[in-house]
Amino acid sequence: MKKRDTNTESIGQVIQLMVDRLGLRTGLEDARVKQVWEDFLGKELALSTKWMKIKDGVLFAQMKDSITRHEVAMQKTALLQQLNESLGEKRIREIRLM
Repeated sequence: MKKRDTNTESIGQVIQLMVDRLGLRTGLEDARVKQVWEDFLGKELALSTKWMKIKDGVLFAQMKDSITRHEVAMQKTALLQQLNESLGEKRIREIRLM
């Protein structure tokens, strides 16, 4: 019977290591945030988002008009929770709509 090598890593661990080494984590998280944003709000409201960026735990999102901004503002708490759950950590502490 062969001994199992104790230095083996799962494929997931190797991928995470490569993502970190190549500096891709931020880009992948940003893409995940945009996908959750669209899934949560729906395509129509998501298309009304001009741009988004995350800086120091704050997600900035510029909306095309005040009506859309108000609709998204009404859902901010639930959206924030959904975004952090998808990231697996509390990376976003606030959403600011502009």
